[in-house]
Amino acid sequence: MFYGRSKKVIIIKDIHSNLFEEAILVLKEDKELEKAAGSKLTSAKNPDVKNDFILKEAELIINNYIKDNKGKFSPPKRKDRLKSKSRFMKNLLINSALFGSIAAVIFILIKLFL
Repeated sequence: MFYGRSKKVIIIKDIHSNLFEEAILVLKEDKELEKAAGSKLTSAKNPDVKNDFILKEAELIINNYIKDNKGKFSPPKRKDRLKSKSRFMKNLLINSALFGSIAAVIFILIKLFL
């Protein structure tokens, strides 16, 4: 059970971003929100203006986050692919040596018993 004040949450699902599908934002309390927004929210009697302001603020936060962390979402670098290629060559060499030694043992056994 939850006692006390609950917080207002906004879930934005249609974000024009290649990285994010949806965003969940938790709003500050009304007193803090009005202080932060200034006269834009207090003078607006229409709730649509308040909602538009909140959505624009949320999109601005998301866009700034994307710009700041763009490098962290980049695809793996070429070094990783080179490591996997060298690992493949190493495994190929070990497997070839294993099959060659098995073939040599079989050849020696055939020569001894025939």
